[in-house]
Amino acid sequence: MTLMIKCSKCGEQKELTEFHRNKSMPKGHHSYCKVCRHGMDGERKRQHYHDNKARYKARHDKWVVDNKEKLNAYMRKWNKENKDYSDSSVRLTRSNYRARLLNATPAWVDMDKIKIIYKLAKSLEMELGIKFHVDHVHPLNGKNFSGLHTWWNLQLLPPEVNIAKSNKIENIILPRVPDNFETYLQEVENLCRTYANKECKN
Repeated sequence: MTLMIKCSKCGEQKELTEFHRNKSMPKGHHSYCKVCRHGMDGERKRQHYHDNKARYKARHDKWVVDNKEKLNAYMRKWNKENKDYSDSSVRLTRSNYRARLLNATPAWVDMDKIKIIYKLAKSLEMELGIKFHVDHVHPLNGKNFSGLHTWWNLQLLPPEVNIAKSNKIENIILPRVPDNFETYLQEVENLCRTYANKECKN
């Protein structure tokens, strides 16, 4: 005969296997079933994180600083092994993830505008037949200065130019009017078309 226990949390009668063992309890098992305990543990963890955000952030920041080379090596390895991930939405997801790791995304950033820049890169690639990387003008992980993951810190570069640029600050195809987003986009497009025309002539 299967032994049934009533959960003190949800009030349901459940089999003994649905309860975690606990030698300190009279019946040798927790009074709350596994499902209820899982939900409560999740709530406690979320509340603990909410109450200790500053401590978690400080620990995360320290990890990033202490493991900068490890993080960079991981990103280089991942990029090398996932070259087929060229869709603009995937590139954006990867960039956003890396920016979060480096705490480079401000709370007030306009992500919709960043998405538009990635879509523009894909659109120009298809039209001009030249691949463009969305690059941070001021690198997120620079030696002396780190930039932010914001739309006015982005530029479009051909892969070979971006690779040569590496982690340096070089305004190779940098828009000059970051005060207005629409003008900024037009400047980005014009600079890319100019580069494409030069390539055709060569």
